[in-house]
Amino acid sequence: MPPPQIIKLVGNNEFSLATALGRFLSADEDNKSVALICNSKSAVLDGVLHRFGKGMIGKDDSSCWRESLQILPLWLETMWKPFNPQRFLELLTLPCSPISKVVARNLIDALQKAPGIGGGEWYNAWQKTFDTIRENKYGYYKDVDAECKKISELQEFLENECFNSDTGVLETTLIKRCEYLEKRLAPQIEKNPSLTIVVSHIKTLKKIAVGKGLINKVTLARMLDSIVSTGTAPEFDRSQVTDFSVFSHPGMIDRKFDTVLWWNCVDQSSFGSINWTPDEAAVLPGFNRAKQRKLENNAWQRAKRFAAKELIVFIPQALDGEAVYPHSILDEPEIVKIKSVDINDLVNSDGKWSLGSRNKYLTPTEKFTPVITNCIAPNSITPTRRLSYSQLNTLLGCPLQWFLQDYLALQMPPAMNLPSGAQMLGTLSHKVVEMLYCGKEKISAEEARQNAGEIFDKLLPAMAAELLLNGHNVERMRFRKTLIEAVSSLVQEINSRNLLVKECEKQLGGSFEGIDFIGYCDLYLEDSAGIPFVIDMKWSTSSYYEKNLKENKALQLATYSWLLSPGEMDIQCAYYLFPKQQFIHNAAADWKNLWSNARQCWHERMEMLHSGKLEKGIADEKDLKDSSLALPLTAGCKFCNYSALCAMMED
Repeated sequence: MPPPQIIKLVGNNEFSLATALGRFLSADEDNKSVALICNSKSAVLDGVLHRFGKGMIGKDDSSCWRESLQILPLWLETMWKPFNPQRFLELLTLPCSPISKVVARNLIDALQKAPGIGGGEWYNAWQKTFDTIRENKYGYYKDVDAECKKISELQEFLENECFNSDTGVLETTLIKRCEYLEKRLAPQIEKNPSLTIVVSHIKTLKKIAVGKGLINKVTLARMLDSIVSTGTAPEFDRSQVTDFSVFSHPGMIDRKFDTVLWWNCVDQSSFGSINWTPDEAAVLPGFNRAKQRKLENNAWQRAKRFAAKELIVFIPQALDGEAVYPHSILDEPEIVKIKSVDINDLVNSDGKWSLGSRNKYLTPTEKFTPVITNCIAPNSITPTRRLSYSQLNTLLGCPLQWFLQDYLALQMPPAMNLPSGAQMLGTLSHKVVEMLYCGKEKISAEEARQNAGEIFDKLLPAMAAELLLNGHNVERMRFRKTLIEAVSSLVQEINSRNLLVKECEKQLGGSFEGIDFIGYCDLYLEDSAGIPFVIDMKWSTSSYYEKNLKENKALQLATYSWLLSPGEMDIQCAYYLFPKQQFIHNAAADWKNLWSNARQCWHERMEMLHSGKLEKGIADEKDLKDSSLALPLTAGCKFCNYSALCAMMED
């Protein structure tokens, strides 16, 4: 009997190869004499088989990253100090989080404003939670007092039951924390069966903890690893009835088939094989490495031996974005010399698709082209009821971003990430200055230098907890030193101008084209004659602010001047950049002319919107010279969340 034809089908990844396998199975109604070897996960293949109306294999790997298995490690992470805001956010956003939605929602909002624990935003979130529960507007809580008691217990755990990760916790404390979680999850098992294994892990951890005494973070991590291990299989079996035979290993094939398909025929030795060391082999009596390899090879050969007509191997170049190597069986001399078939060469110019013994004509379908238009109904957009500087600046720079972000309110979920870097440090530095001047109009530079560091240290756990984590010591000290020097320099600048700090984060209001306009100035000061002076503080090293002020484009400062003096607009305003200790001020700035240009640009943008056209902003400052707008501003494309939508728009 002649040997089977061997076809090596190569593709960039399993997505393209899965389509070829699906087409092969659908090219003939009779697949009884077809065997499929699938010794790896089949999620991608199953999706394609389902699309072709075939049964799914339902083979998937165990995973320690399934959401239910993250509950216990993330919950126990709350025991340690310093507080880790990112890990806590992950716990809050788990679909099956042990922390109720009303608590999680408020705490997420608090972390967005101050990524830490124990500050004003933190306590406001808990108070808001208690108020919501006591109000019980929709009758969710049968026993309001009992619910408040549970929330109080949770707050106590998070705020006071925290321990140094090196010193560790007593076994009784760990068991108590586990019992709390078990009590919260056990009643939910009926609705969410995946929690069964979590509760099982909790019980196991409690048993292991007994007799351990003090348990530090590293020891606990090892205990958890021994329990969670490689994870668990999916919660349900997705395997379905197929009209072809399925084998999870070539050695399992037990009879002849016309066609054998070997899915993902790649080297998987790194995933599950065991290579015995000489010392290990010596311990096993009669162990023969060569014989063991021969048995393994014989199992592979069954794929060829039981293929009566053809063996088709599917060879992806990469899996999950990682390069892979062909299976060892493909190194056999008679197989090496067989030329590989590229997935893109299966269809000829007539539309005939062929693979092995099967072929079919592909019916061309009309390519779906989404209707992309940058036009909207004329006069359909009305200005928002309330306007701020950031919204005004966005509209002038990029109407598309303003339309999506401020008009339609298509904003990123607050739980996607936490403030970090310049944003976090800017908020923290603002608070340091505010506390320095609390109840005072004037302080000395030396006083600022002495107190700024102490205030910084006090605010860190509540507003920048990530800087307290291991590995951030150098970064934290660098920021601390920079802030102390910057605050001292700022105070010295204020005093040299004989200014008095009247208010921090002062709210300002006005009416812009009939729309309520609100704004907050970082530092509102006055001189001895009561004339206002505004300082806007930034944690930035960019030359952008200095350049804009020189070019009379500092719209944010012009906004403050207009809000404080709508008629004359003669208010002195300045930027202060903390990292550079730079005070940026231009006494001759023409705020009135700048604001007039901004108004004119607003009307030009709104007129364009009312005409039915939605424009994209200009990202490159070099292209601004071609703009006919009264105040051409660059769009903040680097910080925009709508780049994908923007790319779809026609020029």
